[in-house]
Amino acid sequence: MLGFLSVHKFQNPCLIMLHGDVIPSGPYWNYLIRNVPNIIHVRMDQPERTKNNNTLVTIEHRSDLARLIALKEYGGIYLDMDTILLRSLDPLMKYPATMSLEYVTNLSNGLIMAERSSVFIVQWLKQFQTNYVHDSNRYFEYSLFLPTRIARAHPSWIHVENMTFCSPPGNMLHQLFDENFDWKDNYAIHLYLRYYTITDDPFTVRQLNKTIGAVARLVLYDTKSLCND
Repeated sequence: MLGFLSVHKFQNPCLIMLHGDVIPSGPYWNYLIRNVPNIIHVRMDQPERTKNNNTLVTIEHRSDLARLIALKEYGGIYLDMDTILLRSLDPLMKYPATMSLEYVTNLSNGLIMAERSSVFIVQWLKQFQTNYVHDSNRYFEYSLFLPTRIARAHPSWIHVENMTFCSPPGNMLHQLFDENFDWKDNYAIHLYLRYYTITDDPFTVRQLNKTIGAVARLVLYDTKSLCND
């Protein structure tokens, strides 16, 4: 819910497209569709095989491929479900494609901006479809390291941000879950929710004195500060 609301609040696009094989349900989804009228569901079956007929074993790799297919067809801004927008991405709209470093070694694919059929996305998708093989020792090869190599070989195809989409990175989760991280330079933040074991709600986040609480308050209540209940 926070992800959708943050896009509506800070980017205000003409359309928010939810690509997937099922429509979400529950009270948070019901709240969204009542308050964000421009969300539509785009039916998209999970890709099961690549064009080289290799099986996409994991849901993560299926998602990695699906987002590239959607970006090639539609263009726009792709966000992971736990990526929260913190301000408008308009200053980056002048580039044919944009991603952010997650570490100095690789890009993050949790937020991708691209023109329709941008050469960067087309080449990434082509090499993914042609070369993919499942290898647990190279789990992030086609989602993170392949686009990093393409970006370095063809810097004119893509603008690379310096960690402004995903700071703090995944090896600094304590800055998200236990501390208050200063995100003043961020466009977005990746919450890595698969590692977060606490269940919060719109009421408990009002007094949650951590980065994840401040992010929730910014989206829900227009303030990073703790709420006075």
